[in-house]
Amino acid sequence: MAPSEERKLVTVLFADLIGSTELALRQDPEQLRGLLSAFFDEMAQQIRAFGGVVEKYAGDAIMAVFGVPQVHEDDAERAVRAAVAMRESLLQLNPMFEQEYGARLDLRVGIATGEAVAVTDPTRELMVTGEVTNLAARLQSAALGIVVCPETHRLVRALVESESVGPLSLKGFPAPVLAHLVSGIRSIPEPRGIPGLSSPVVGRDREMAALHRCAEELARGRGQIVSITGEAGIGKSRVKNELRESPPPSVRWLEGRCQAFTQNASYVPLVQILRTVFQLSGAEVPQVARTKLRVTLRSLVGDKYEQVHPAVAHLLGMENEPGQSHPASMDPRALQSQLVLALRSIVEALVNRGPLILTVEDLHWADPATIEILTVLSELTDLLPLMILVTSRPDPEGGSWDFRFQAQRHYSHRLTDLTLAPLPPDESERLVENLLHLAELPEAIRGRILEQSEGNPFFVEEIIRTLIEEGALRREAGRWIATGREPPRDAHHAPRLDCGSDRPAARRCESHAPACVRDRTIRELPCAPGAARRRRRARSVARPSAARRADS
Repeated sequence: MAPSEERKLVTVLFADLIGSTELALRQDPEQLRGLLSAFFDEMAQQIRAFGGVVEKYAGDAIMAVFGVPQVHEDDAERAVRAAVAMRESLLQLNPMFEQEYGARLDLRVGIATGEAVAVTDPTRELMVTGEVTNLAARLQSAALGIVVCPETHRLVRALVESESVGPLSLKGFPAPVLAHLVSGIRSIPEPRGIPGLSSPVVGRDREMAALHRCAEELARGRGQIVSITGEAGIGKSRVKNELRESPPPSVRWLEGRCQAFTQNASYVPLVQILRTVFQLSGAEVPQVARTKLRVTLRSLVGDKYEQVHPAVAHLLGMENEPGQSHPASMDPRALQSQLVLALRSIVEALVNRGPLILTVEDLHWADPATIEILTVLSELTDLLPLMILVTSRPDPEGGSWDFRFQAQRHYSHRLTDLTLAPLPPDESERLVENLLHLAELPEAIRGRILEQSEGNPFFVEEIIRTLIEEGALRREAGRWIATGREPPRDAHHAPRLDCGSDRPAARRCESHAPACVRDRTIRELPCAPGAARRRRRARSVARPSAARRADS
């Protein structure tokens, strides 16, 4: 391969506009060009919003790639979310198209994940080649809506509403493809794990005891700050969920989540929390949504309503009431101050009704504005029964590092820092036995699980899922048995990654790619094995020189 080419795991999106051919027969070419320009501009905007790159336009079709030039651990999720947003945008555009062109259009989308050769030289036109591009194009022609290949579906199945469209015979592909039709994004993702298999929390007795002590202190009126830190898949969410499912009596739980593709959008987890407070599903008509906000906000903040309503309405994307000034016209710092005041007033009002746990997951992906507001709200833990609970990866470059630094500096008497380490081999074995209830697991399979999982509970589950899918384990008469079949150790049988984790994705890249490409591909993943350690080493090397410059 040329130096500017790399083998990469990518997700390709191919979208085709339905109805434009008939429209071309009865519209002036200039008018048709205007319609297609509006369509392509909006579709490209949605693709870029989720980190994709438009590879090419072809007639009334558009092809985009996720994973080039930058690899993300959640490229498949980004592509599916972009496709859903594209179809929703077209619904918004259709009234205008009907009025101006007398046409209502629809969109077919095919999405495929797989290996491709990518041109990454910024001076050359971006291009990916490989079977995955053809598969995406064939899938889009299979059905109206969003059709995804098996690999994409494995990566996003916990996040989407979908149904099988059966084995598809696609031109150029010798074997039928088991595709799925995606109808939307779940409001609450399915919990991780394997259906029918469960285990109590393993190897986290110390952390669980500390977390429950914090909750008991909160119930007695003492504010808390809890930080749960660990690598992807290590069990941060599971530990947090154990408390969420059994909090002390009268303690309220509110939760928001940061995501990799929302890092450039402000306040995302706080908006999620506010939507819960005001019981906004997103499906209400604007008038109903405004009424819910008005009634609940008045009951919470009372006399402060006129002061805080504009900022809250702006944050939730709602129109202001007549006579109110519009926050969008404010200076950004003034707007931030208004939002801090509004959120502090709401949290104070909620806590006055009873102890509150305010949770933000994956804080390493938080935007600076969210970090700033959480830091300000930390002051309330000294005054009120409020717990701020965050989960994050050990990334010193993320916003979570800044939040923890401020908490350690100013509120160390409130802070409980829980760091989750990999499970030791005996605890990993106990997890396997809990999941399978299979004491006589062949040593080769047992060793493979322990070796590949590296003490990561999520990876243990994903390896077991792969062994089940490949026929090495089978359920018979209500119990699991080893079939004696040893699946091959190629890329397709490595642990598969759902959207929140990274190491199995890195392994797929590694085992697909030639030796000369592996290191570059893996290192591009933000949380590939050793990535956090490399960043910490880089920072430690950089700090002395920075200190010398400051002293000079």
